[in-house]
Amino acid sequence: MTNFFSWQRFFSNIPKLFSTLPITFEVVFLTYIIGCFFAILLAYIRIKNVPIAKQVIAVFVSFERDTPLLVQMLVSYYGIPLIIEALFDVDTREWPRITFVFIAFSANVAAFYLKYLEAQFFLFQRDKLKLLILAE
Repeated sequence: MTNFFSWQRFFSNIPKLFSTLPITFEVVFLTYIIGCFFAILLAYIRIKNVPIAKQVIAVFVSFERDTPLLVQMLVSYYGIPLIIEALFDVDTREWPRITFVFIAFSANVAAFYLKYLEAQFFLFQRDKLKLLILAE
């Protein structure tokens, strides 16, 4: 069998890896900020019990949490441009590809952070109810 791993090749490729580090950090930080913002917005809508929006958000969260991120990226890259073209007649072929990475990652962060926020909200409500009962 041939040797699949080579230390020389590994160390020779480190500069290439470091050259892409700024893009990686940009993707991580921006998707986290955008995802957290949308999670707070979606949590507010779910807590206020907006009837139709609550079901749409439940389907969105279920899809985002139950499918692999690679599938979400493919849907983002191929599906969203088709929908935008059909609804708004906008050509998305000129958009930077990283836009769809931001969309897919932000949606994923939003779904997971939304469940965290809901759990914290309802935990807070339960503790507040216990305090009210104990205060009587």
